[in-house]
Amino acid sequence: MKYRVILLLLFTPLSLFAQDMSSDADIAKKDEVDKLFELAWKNYAETTSYASETKIARLNVRQAKVGWLNHAFVSGNLNEITLNETLGTGGSRIAANNLFFPRYNIGVSIPLGTFFTQPIQRKIAEEQLTIAEAGVVRQKATLKEAFLTKYYDYMMYSKLLKLQDEITSDQYSKLILLEGRFKSGDVGLEEYNVGLLAYQNEERKKIEAMRNYQVSKATLETLLGTPLEKAR
Repeated sequence: MKYRVILLLLFTPLSLFAQDMSSDADIAKKDEVDKLFELAWKNYAETTSYASETKIARLNVRQAKVGWLNHAFVSGNLNEITLNETLGTGGSRIAANNLFFPRYNIGVSIPLGTFFTQPIQRKIAEEQLTIAEAGVVRQKATLKEAFLTKYYDYMMYSKLLKLQDEITSDQYSKLILLEGRFKSGDVGLEEYNVGLLAYQNEERKKIEAMRNYQVSKATLETLLGTPLEKAR
């Protein structure tokens, strides 16, 4: 039974283990992408203006809800007769004529048109808020498209640089061996020059790969507003 278990483990497809590792890597990469994008959105030059526009639109909605108060008028008056007091029996103060009522009155007047225009103004403010919020969503989607392009460009150039560095190092090792054989007379000058040219070609590719990597990194950091090492 023990040997069967060992054989089962030995012949289990490695792709199953690789699949699990790949899934974990994808989750980790997605977490990093989400984190970096939120940082890019926060640092985006137009984020502040879009946030302000949305805030203003919300305030306009609140203002529209209570805007009818700007058209309400409160008025009042006191009955002049009730203000004139005389001395009564025992020195008590009584009104000159307290039979006149009401002694005061207060009234509130609201223009009739307010009941028709106010709902319309509120609806306009709400529509403006909807437009402002939609603008933020649209701008965020546009930024995410640009960010993902720059992020995956950076990842691609990073891997290409690593690969090219390995190829160049391998070619350099071959050139060193070839140089030793050339000095010992085992190979001729023509063969040595072919090896040297091959190394120089790989070195040139490495320089180009380094340039592409640095440019893609700088472009991504421009969106992030901070060095990539600090953002991660």
